[in-house]
Amino acid sequence: MSARNSVLPVFILAIVALAPGARAAQADDPALPAGVRLEVVSLPVEKTRIIASLQEGLGQIGLDAKIDQCELILDYFDDRGSGRDSSYGADCTVTSAKGPESLVMCDDWMVGKFTLAPGAMPRDRLGRFIRDNCPPGG
Repeated sequence: MSARNSVLPVFILAIVALAPGARAAQADDPALPAGVRLEVVSLPVEKTRIIASLQEGLGQIGLDAKIDQCELILDYFDDRGSGRDSSYGADCTVTSAKGPESLVMCDDWMVGKFTLAPGAMPRDRLGRFIRDNCPPGG
């Protein structure tokens, strides 16, 4: 076997060795059943509406804090069954008497279940947070 031919099996082995790592990284995404989708909210009018609703939720639970900005807002849709339902969640910076802090929040449109937790979350974890705490329909 020539030196040129011996490189090909090593190259293929390197690609195969990297593939499991790529799959493992994808395993962090929330497991979404058929009919459920997770979408980033990007339209300014939708972002404004959701932030206002989350701000109202903060007031309803007695937290005197103002949402400064939300880095990520997700809509969790469930198209299964007889109707379409969705919940939303966001990774936001809020300011209170304690100063600025990161919070994640979610709310179910239909039920009004508002939940929050300290800290920031990337997309996959925020999706799981919504699924676990504010699933569409209750």
